[in-house]
Amino acid sequence: MKKEISLNEQTNVRNSNIELLRIVSMIFIILHHLGLYTNLIDDNNFLYNIFLPLGPLGNNIFVIISGYYLINKKITLKKLLKLWFEVFFYSVSCICVLKIFIPNIEISIGDFLPIIFTRYGFISNYFIMYLLSPFMNKAIKSVEKKNLDNFFKVIIFISCLCSFTYISNLISGISKFIIFYFIGAYIQLYGIKFLENENKTKIFMYMIISALIYSCMYIWSSTNLLSKVVTFDTREMQITILAFSILIFYLFKNIKLGNNYILNWIAKCSLAVFLIHENYMVRYFLWRTLYFDIGKVQNLKYIILVVLAIWIIACLCEIVRKLIEKIIFNKKTDKLINKLDLKFEKYFIVE
Repeated sequence: MKKEISLNEQTNVRNSNIELLRIVSMIFIILHHLGLYTNLIDDNNFLYNIFLPLGPLGNNIFVIISGYYLINKKITLKKLLKLWFEVFFYSVSCICVLKIFIPNIEISIGDFLPIIFTRYGFISNYFIMYLLSPFMNKAIKSVEKKNLDNFFKVIIFISCLCSFTYISNLISGISKFIIFYFIGAYIQLYGIKFLENENKTKIFMYMIISALIYSCMYIWSSTNLLSKVVTFDTREMQITILAFSILIFYLFKNIKLGNNYILNWIAKCSLAVFLIHENYMVRYFLWRTLYFDIGKVQNLKYIILVVLAIWIIACLCEIVRKLIEKIIFNKKTDKLINKLDLKFEKYFIVE
């Protein structure tokens, strides 16, 4: 039985609790990159082991949020062009700014076509997922709930295999996106019964249990004997990371924040945060040139300062980008795009 869709979900108004989750997810991704690209990875210390699974967790949540919202929306040419422009803007801007300070940086065609040349793997997969969304939506809505339940049972089984084997290497990025898109869409349409009406305390307890299981699995697989036989995967399809992704989504879904304009605006800068700090040249400059001191990496205050600095810079850049976007996507171009959109939609009508 399908759930009733709330007024906010029928319109473009987004719940601030989900937007807050978007912010938290991006913080997870920043911390993951901090652990991955600084010399924490060389020391293989406690913080590195904490930060490592946060990236896959953040990625999963972002895609679940997308499926949760896009299941009831149509694909439009304007949205695709705006996404393309945003990725292009930050790719070119980052390289141009760095070129001023580091003149020997080479600029390639990939910097101008970042989605095609996968300068950002996550964004390239997201772009494909968005193109596939009308077909996925039709498939999800056409299949009976019991068959979807069986599909997710198979996914859980595969996820268990991924936790300790190399089978996760066979699951491509776009396949993971489709799986987590389906999860988000399923939550929107049907909900997960035992989580739907649970209070935040119980969900938090489930999260603690998942974290304990993750820790036990990690310690168990790290023993000298087992490390030669099994591999402990910390990527998106790992069973406890999958469970954690869903639990965190429900934890925030059940928070009632209403519609907070400031929070929603900050959340809209999440993509800018990603595109700036994960640019392939900025990444090296940020983590290996500016942020090299292991003492600072382990300092909580310094970590908070770095996350805030990245977010503030991204918000300021986003103000500038939005002004440029308004100039490009003006009334004349909107009319042209709307005409093209009618032809564009024909390719994505699923009967």
